[in-house]
Amino acid sequence: VPATHVIATVTLANGKIVAAQNMTLVGDPTTIYPVATPVTPVVHIFKYIDGAQATAVTANNVAFPMFTSTYNAPFTLSPTGWTTGDIAYEASTSPMTLGSSYSAEETLSTSLVGTTCDTTHTYALVGYGTGNTLAEANLATPSTTIPAFTNLQGDKYIIVKNHLCSPVATTTSISGMKYNDLNRNGQKDANEPGLSGWVIRLLTKNTQGKNTLVTTATTDVNGNYTFSNVVARTYDVRETHKKGWKRMSQNPQDIVIVAGSVVTDVNFGNAVKHRNEHEDNDRDDNRDDHGGNYYAHSGHSNYTTEHGNADHSHR
Repeated sequence: VPATHVIATVTLANGKIVAAQNMTLVGDPTTIYPVATPVTPVVHIFKYIDGAQATAVTANNVAFPMFTSTYNAPFTLSPTGWTTGDIAYEASTSPMTLGSSYSAEETLSTSLVGTTCDTTHTYALVGYGTGNTLAEANLATPSTTIPAFTNLQGDKYIIVKNHLCSPVATTTSISGMKYNDLNRNGQKDANEPGLSGWVIRLLTKNTQGKNTLVTTATTDVNGNYTFSNVVARTYDVRETHKKGWKRMSQNPQDIVIVAGSVVTDVNFGNAVKHRNEHEDNDRDDNRDDHGGNYYAHSGHSNYTTEHGNADHSHR
């Protein structure tokens, strides 16, 4: 029913009660006396890295695992946000009833974030900042105590603060030998000397899947070569042909370098070309004839990879 008048009573500071009425009021009672919207608290969680709000660029598009014990469920702080309306590296809860409780924490059981910087983790948890606003949460002293809200009466904010750890210096290398395969069996035997002055190429595949040159090394007086401080990725190692020589060993398989990889025994055996043999060319140096037509040994070159305490032989 449309309202026609309003009577209001007010208690003054001196204790007297005053009544007032408006006889000309027209309109909808729900407009005159608006119904209060129920408070539905939302908890907003943000990721900060070294004091700044994370972005897809600064966080390298990584999704950070989180966990809420309230719902016994995982979630992430990711570049796409968690739910509708979230910005990058924000996760908001669904609206909760007044008086609800909520808790959330960063997952520290993966190699992404740890309690401290070490050889395993990329980030370290500095702590959590909480508050009634994002600014308040940012100003709060970080604490490693897991945020836990009870009797929520309004929105809350959590900032998960991380520190980007400095990369741990690790030595990576690929090394091997160019030797004179006197018996043409494709394997390095004890009496077979190294060949100096040969160019060995380190290659990696481009976006089209074709090998591109990274760098070269030249064998020393003993036939040895080394590629040091190799960036983590997949490589091929190939020799550069010399006229008058035939390659006896098969090309090494792809070599995958990770932090700390030390790959040895990537060897190439060559023998002096016989008169009835064709001259090797660049195509021969980059491929293997699996029919065994132009090299003597049909097995892959052997090499050894060391990752920490583990040795793996490749054949």
